[in-house]
Amino acid sequence: MADIFTEVDEAVRQDKAKALWKRYGWLFGLVAIVVVGGTAAYTIYKEWQISSARSETGAILTALSAAETAPVDAADALMAFSDDAAEGRAAVARTLASGLYSTGDDGDAAQATAIELASDGAPGALGPLSRIQAALAAVDSREPDEVEAMLAPLADDQVWAPQVSEVRALLALRAGDTATAASIYASLADNPAAPPALRTRADQLQRTLAQ
Repeated sequence: MADIFTEVDEAVRQDKAKALWKRYGWLFGLVAIVVVGGTAAYTIYKEWQISSARSETGAILTALSAAETAPVDAADALMAFSDDAAEGRAAVARTLASGLYSTGDDGDAAQATAIELASDGAPGALGPLSRIQAALAAVDSREPDEVEAMLAPLADDQVWAPQVSEVRALLALRAGDTATAASIYASLADNPAAPPALRTRADQLQRTLAQ
């Protein structure tokens, strides 16, 4: 009987951790673009911000304004925008759309969008980011070795190591290995090389798993 209660408690903690990811995970793409000062991601965003026509900027902001309440609708709007946008701006829109599809529980669309973006050779830091998003979207639907294969090109890229670790934490959660997931999140929370938003999220998740 004690084992049953242990299993139930474990499942509840995993569900809470996944719920936190669903709530905040869509911000992953946006944060990676705008917060890493001095990196290629920030450069792409800065150039995009300076060169964008007002109508195009408005289209992005309008789509993002619906992200909290209607993430799939917001993603659809971003995808529609990307059809006619310049290459760099289209890649930004599709990157954000992939994250929003994931938040809206449309894993197939999230995965397809991210994989297509990665295959197309997204510019600058959006390339690695699209690979990570593809892996994130595939965590619940593909075998762990398939997800790891998506991450393989980033094996020696220390810039994206924290994000790769976050994917592996989710793989551990899927496998029911809460201890490994909690250990990864604890390491990420204390990792000064990880983006602040990721460290905060990892800290929240490790605390949830420790309850």
